[in-house]
Amino acid sequence: MNKNLKIFFNYFLIPILLVWLGVNMYNQINHQSDKTESWSQIKNSFTGPDAWKIYLSILLMFANWGIEAKKWQWLIRPLQPVHFYTAFKAIFAGTSFAANTPNRVGEYFGRMIYIEEGKRLQSIPLTITGSFSQLLVTLLCGCIGLFFYIQEVGHVTNPTISTFWLKIFLLGTAFVTTISFLIYFKLNWLVAGLTRIPFIQKYEYFFKKIDALNNILLCKVLLLSLLRYGVFMVQYVLIMDAFGLEIGLPLNIALLSVLFLVLSIVPSFVVLEAGIRGTVSLEIFSVVSTNEVGILASGLFIWLINLMAPAIIGVLLLLGKKVFKR
Repeated sequence: MNKNLKIFFNYFLIPILLVWLGVNMYNQINHQSDKTESWSQIKNSFTGPDAWKIYLSILLMFANWGIEAKKWQWLIRPLQPVHFYTAFKAIFAGTSFAANTPNRVGEYFGRMIYIEEGKRLQSIPLTITGSFSQLLVTLLCGCIGLFFYIQEVGHVTNPTISTFWLKIFLLGTAFVTTISFLIYFKLNWLVAGLTRIPFIQKYEYFFKKIDALNNILLCKVLLLSLLRYGVFMVQYVLIMDAFGLEIGLPLNIALLSVLFLVLSIVPSFVVLEAGIRGTVSLEIFSVVSTNEVGILASGLFIWLINLMAPAIIGVLLLLGKKVFKR
């Protein structure tokens, strides 16, 4: 990214988007008739009988990223065996790097600091494979959730989006999900095809370790991604319940899967993610709840414990870390 583009993003576009998202959420909260009561319930939830749900959700952050660390450890093994503790540190380092890059692409570069020199660029395709497996789970669960969400929207008077466009979105997502699964289990075919392109052929060395990812390993990684998705879902359900969002568990899971699906598609910076998460959450959950304060607070709290806290931990772990030996 050249200097002028960086200036435009950092000093103009991102601040404008932040202001727009903030104003949009403020207007929605301001129209909530019982917002004072909702705020009071959220504040009391940290000391009331449901406080354990909040603290359990915070503890689950370590389970969330611990599963991701195990997944990365398995994927990186053909290139370089790493200890689980090292993988855990690499995950936090990647999160800290992701904070200032679009769609968290800096995450790959943060993790490769813990790979030996000379092997670091080869680690990127393996790391991307892990992200791809997580996306597959998000797409699949999102399709299921979207099906139930469409049924719920059909019962709403004057919905903000028609069921027709939601069905089109569902069909498109189902198609992309199917193709993505085929690609995931034939990654070596994809790499073989790409490396025949003259421009990419000279970088064939960086993709060599993809061949070591057999279908058994890919299935294990996919199961870990599903487990991580479940942990993330439990965190959200606990927080929303503690913050006074009275939504039935099956419906809440369906709506959250749609939220995760949309967030995985929408391009963003981490600094904007809290606002985007809040805006999208309001749109999705408005069909079943009028508690905008609780919806926004839940999204913000999850953003803080699952993204900002790990990013801070990652920065602390990187202090004194020697990136290059020479």
